[in-house]
Amino acid sequence: MKVSELPDGENIFVDANIYLFNALDDPRCGEASTRFLENIERGEINAVTNVLVVNEVAFKILMAELSNYSEKFNIWIAKKLLKSKEIAENAYKPVKQYLTYLEGLECLEITGITPRIAFSSVALGQRYGLLPSDFSSGNDERVWNDLYHYG
Repeated sequence: MKVSELPDGENIFVDANIYLFNALDDPRCGEASTRFLENIERGEINAVTNVLVVNEVAFKILMAELSNYSEKFNIWIAKKLLKSKEIAENAYKPVKQYLTYLEGLECLEITGITPRIAFSSVALGQRYGLLPSDFSSGNDERVWNDLYHYG
């Protein structure tokens, strides 16, 4: 289904990839995700995301910034780099800017998730061969219940 085919007022869940392709200027999908986000900015799309997606976006932008400070890079090196006040300030600047951008999107609703979804997402991820965060994205517990019980 195309976005243009959705009924008026229908919400679209936006996962982290759309934001990350935009924020990190992905050469393959960056332009398309930017156009999609511009539709949200203009109020042409009502979007929904959740706090886990926002957290993932912040984390990955931060990791991309920190990777510029070291040829060899992993999470442990990232933690060491963040102990430098100067590096931490510089690395968090684009994170703060992007989260401010998301916060300012009037047609983007940011929801929470229930503990039940968070804890059960591991079993669902194992069952369907996906990441736990893929199931934690659901903002409608009725849909999640159908998937869990009947999927």
